[in-house]
Amino acid sequence: MKIRTLIYVVILLLIVNVAALVTIVINRVKPGPPEDFGPGIGDKEPPAMVFTPEERRKMEQSRYWLDSTVAPVMEQMKLSRKQLFDELSAAEPDTLRVFALVDEIALQQKSIQRRLVERFIADRGVLAPEQRARLLRMIEERGRGPMPGRFGEGRRGKSRPGPMPIEEGQ
Repeated sequence: MKIRTLIYVVILLLIVNVAALVTIVINRVKPGPPEDFGPGIGDKEPPAMVFTPEERRKMEQSRYWLDSTVAPVMEQMKLSRKQLFDELSAAEPDTLRVFALVDEIALQQKSIQRRLVERFIADRGVLAPEQRARLLRMIEERGRGPMPGRFGEGRRGKSRPGPMPIEEGQ
């Protein structure tokens, strides 16, 4: 009886492995998404922004300035986040220190956002109106935050309740 069961298990495992190999071979021969996959983000490539050599030089200078001014703030924010994580990992975290680090990180993020906006306003003269509109669309799409159903809004009230209310006496 044990040998017969063992033979059936071996045959089943052999079938599963053959099915996996056939799937891999089919995907190698026919790459790409299935026909019913639907439209994706990369289906329609937006036209590239075309700059004259002078516009390109100005945009590269602007990018270099932005990168050089934001990089130190990013490094400081990285250190602040590490300190925050270390404090939260402690057996007895100091809540005043935690909230001070949260405020510090928020100020650093604010500083970065302010510099980005300042640079965008300064570069308005370099960009043509359609280039400005495209850049604003890109910024808007990036700033929308998490997609509904992920970690942001969009799910509350649909599939999970909000935080549990705290009753008095607990």
